[in-house]
Amino acid sequence: MKSLFVLLPLAFLLAGCGRSSETGDYIRGCQRSGLDYKTCSCLAEKIIGDATEEEFKNEALLRKRAANPDPKILRKCIGKQDAKEMISRALINQNVPKSTAVCLAKKFLKQLSDEEIELLETPSFGPVENQKVEAVQHKILQLAQSGEIESCK
Repeated sequence: MKSLFVLLPLAFLLAGCGRSSETGDYIRGCQRSGLDYKTCSCLAEKIIGDATEEEFKNEALLRKRAANPDPKILRKCIGKQDAKEMISRALINQNVPKSTAVCLAKKFLKQLSDEEIELLETPSFGPVENQKVEAVQHKILQLAQSGEIESCK
C-alpha cells in the first residue's frame, strides 16, 4: 500500500513531462503577441496543464484550446499591461533593435489617445473589444511605417 503512494505522484510527474515542449512553444507564441513572460507562462500552465489526455494526444484539439482560452483563465492570468512595454516588445519581436523600439514606443504613446492607451493596457474579451484593440494596433503599425524609425536610430 505504501508503494502505491510513492508510485502515484511519480506517475503524475512522468505524465506531465511530455507537455514541456508544448508549454515552451505556447509561451514563445504568446510573447510574440506582446504579452509578458509571467502572463504567458500562467496561461500555458492553465491551458496546457489542464488539458485532457485526449486534447494532449490530438494536436488540433490542443491548438483549439490554446487559441480560445476560457475568459476566467484570461482574467486570472492577464493583469494590466504597460502600454509602452507592450509596444516596444511587439516592435522587438519584429526585429527592431531594443533602443529603437523603446524610443518609438515613447513617440507612439504621445500620439495615442487616453482611450487607446487604456484599450492596450486592459485585457480585452469579446469581438468588440478585440476589434478596438486591432484598430489601435493598426494605428501603431501605420506610425511605424511613417518614417518615425529614422528619428529613433
